[in-house]
Amino acid sequence: MNMVDSTVYLTMTYDFVPGQPDGWDNVKPIWFDVNQCGTSEVDAPQEDGHFVLTSKPWKPNFEGELIGVGSHVHDGGDHVEILADDQVACNSVATYGGDPAFISPRESSDDRLLPMEYANSDI
Repeated sequence: MNMVDSTVYLTMTYDFVPGQPDGWDNVKPIWFDVNQCGTSEVDAPQEDGHFVLTSKPWKPNFEGELIGVGSHVHDGGDHVEILADDQVACNSVATYGGDPAFISPRESSDDRLLPMEYANSDI
């Protein structure tokens, strides 16, 4: 998380557990995006100003319990709402400029999204 390009490697180790241990349930990951079952790339309906992207409703074809949801937006995104039965179940609100360690000034095209020490500087 610094401004110097480096070659890095990620190593993961998996432990295989045969069968299903007592107390463990089956899980099924489901990928949601605003383009439901298409690609995750969606063109903005306009080039500037405020707009909202909404996905189509999804009805599962299996029984189960929701155990977690993750979301993200790209620069300029405001929030992601997850609705269940037309009620907001989760509202994940984006934060900008909270900590310079998590912001790459080289990747932002909008000075409003940069922390104060980077805004109006020659990046």
